[in-house]
Amino acid sequence: PLSPSLPPVGLPTPETEEQEELPELAAPMAKRPCQCCCQTYSEILSFLEKRAEAEQHLREEEVALRREELEIQRSKIALERERLSAERRERERRFELESQERQVILDLL
Repeated sequence: PLSPSLPPVGLPTPETEEQEELPELAAPMAKRPCQCCCQTYSEILSFLEKRAEAEQHLREEEVALRREELEIQRSKIALERERLSAERRERERRFELESQERQVILDLL
């Protein structure tokens, strides 16, 4: 038999009614910070994505500038080789002319 101090199972007691109401009261309060946190989280993610895109863009620009710099250096090297080659041909031609001049002088003597 049931003791009179225990309420029958299934009937809400004042304590269980308060416990059931607490989650309902807590939910709207928890909802606001959650929305705020979600908004903040979303803004942070958006900022990080934009920063990552900007950093990627800067890296791509840096690579493009580096390639351009290397191309300029290659052009400088090619021009320097051409200049040195032209100087060498000029020295060879001068040497040949001086040799011919010496030969003419020797032939005259």
